[in-house]
Amino acid sequence: MKKPLISIVTPVYNSYHLMDNLINSLEKQSCNDFEIIFINDLSTDKSYELLSKRLKNVQFSYKFLSNERNLGPGETRNHGISNSSGDYITFIDSDDYVSEDFIKKIKEKIKISYPDAIIFDYYINNNQKSIYKKSLPLEEKTMDKMDVLALCNGMCWGKVFKKKIVVDNNVKFPKLMRSEDLAFVKVAISFCESIVYFNEPLYYYNLVETSIMHTRKTLNNLNNIKAFEYIEDNVTSNEALEMIFIRDYLYIIVQNMIILGEKNNTIKDFIINAEKKYPEWYKNKYLKYQPFYLRLLLKLIKHKNIFLLKLIFKLKK
Repeated sequence: MKKPLISIVTPVYNSYHLMDNLINSLEKQSCNDFEIIFINDLSTDKSYELLSKRLKNVQFSYKFLSNERNLGPGETRNHGISNSSGDYITFIDSDDYVSEDFIKKIKEKIKISYPDAIIFDYYINNNQKSIYKKSLPLEEKTMDKMDVLALCNGMCWGKVFKKKIVVDNNVKFPKLMRSEDLAFVKVAISFCESIVYFNEPLYYYNLVETSIMHTRKTLNNLNNIKAFEYIEDNVTSNEALEMIFIRDYLYIIVQNMIILGEKNNTIKDFIINAEKKYPEWYKNKYLKYQPFYLRLLLKLIKHKNIFLLKLIFKLKK
């Protein structure tokens, strides 16, 4: 069998009922230079049996693996990476799907310069509406690594990595219930010397409210703390690292604390202690690229105005 150019890694956990769009989108690909690796993370429903039966009828190349114990999304993706055959790796969540020319478009970008990473735009499907989203607040071009490191979102989908970069530098998803993809993406990008960004939406992210990623019980700030520690241990760029701290540590943890109903003084104490790491974070050059609402909330965090922060989050909800 011909070696695929691109390997897709997809964890599966009790999600077969959400996978029709994904499988259909792969069957419609105009280019077949790919494999997809499904990893069953010890599903407790019939996802394993149903997916096994469905895959017997597909035309694309696939591998179907099963974990011996429940590992969570990060370690399950690591399992997929270690069993991949392609020169490039990308990720699709089991409840999402891709455009019909997904592989073709990525392959075209690879063949031009064989970059270390490729980033592209996406849609969010919410209440039967598709909302276009940019993965970077920059124009389409070959990117500066530090800009990408500071400004890209933390989702592992919407990005393609050269497998050699990931494997040679031992980049892995840490064992976390949330933010494991943020840690992986930022560290992987830190090792990339050539990055291509093109502003075409190739990925469809389904906002499924019943997903594990949208439940209050997963809002454990220890995940964010551990993810940032993993990034700190592997990334040396100070200004880019500071921007990751601002958006993916300081802001996210304050947001989680508000959602979880923490007292004002508890939130204020957290901000005061966190700021010891980057006392002048509000001067970071990448802040100007952030959307207005985020810059407003960060200003309130800077001034420790917890009352207004809570009011805005209440209105937003």
